[in-house]
Amino acid sequence: MKDQTKLILSMLEEGKSCNEMCEVLGITNRQLYTNLTNNRNKGFLFTRDYTSNGDILYKQTNFIPEEDNQSIIKLDESYIKLLIISDLHFGNEKENLKRVEHIFNYCKKNNIHIIFCCGDFLDGTYSQGIQIIPEFYNQVDYFIRNYPFDKNILTFGVGGDHDLSGITDRGQNFLEAIYNYRHDCIIPSFCNSIVNIKNTNILLHHHNPKAKIPGNVFINFFGHCHKYDIKIEKNGRIVVKVPSISDINVQSYELLPSALETELFYEKDKLVMMKLGQLYYGNKDYLLNQISYEIPLIKKKKFEGVDEEIFDDDVPKKIK
Repeated sequence: MKDQTKLILSMLEEGKSCNEMCEVLGITNRQLYTNLTNNRNKGFLFTRDYTSNGDILYKQTNFIPEEDNQSIIKLDESYIKLLIISDLHFGNEKENLKRVEHIFNYCKKNNIHIIFCCGDFLDGTYSQGIQIIPEFYNQVDYFIRNYPFDKNILTFGVGGDHDLSGITDRGQNFLEAIYNYRHDCIIPSFCNSIVNIKNTNILLHHHNPKAKIPGNVFINFFGHCHKYDIKIEKNGRIVVKVPSISDINVQSYELLPSALETELFYEKDKLVMMKLGQLYYGNKDYLLNQISYEIPLIKKKKFEGVDEEIFDDDVPKKIK
């Protein structure tokens, strides 16, 4: 066993996080992830814990971890801000890498460490339009290399139907590749992934006719539709359709490529308020609207109309 590997395993026992180990060893996070992946491939067993500041805590274990579609974000504070995106479609001519990079810069400027993505990271084996990268294998490699990385930002996601097409049509599992090469991206399953924050189950969902919505989730962030919409179900669940961040299906302002800034407020580990704001990234950052809900009343508290400045040449116009 190499000296560096021995030191890494020793620091894991001490409970050091990934960022702490990188600082001690003088290596990058990606170099650390490569070491851990190589050791996992040699039979070492690890579990991962995630913190609200975007760091990862690895633990060596003596039992085989069970496969689970739930991730837990440890939050000691009573407040967290998240950014929600969906439908990137990497490999399609309508992808927008500059917008994704801008999102990461926005997160860094606004102290956001957690991104949720509701599926279709890749364009897959079928498409709405022209693919600049038609082969699924190359799309996977392209995403691994080009999706932005920051040591203090984690992306939690769910595999969409386009991501799943790699298995059904090519026998290649995009999620397995991400687990090995992008430890900052946590995508445990297709169709449904649950993220737990202070006992609140948040569902990241991507439409599939065979996928049922779990009954133990309070907020459902719903990808696939490429359109922003909110509804409250009779059982009190908040369902939020998340717009695409790509330029696919940009036909009107309702389908404007955008992201959602979400703020969650807790009292004694119970969620008491959620705020949602729709963000458009152009020549500057536009807050298109903002809405908040008191919980458990699920009562709309505030709504701000569209920013008048949004209607300029920076915005894609409706296609006739």
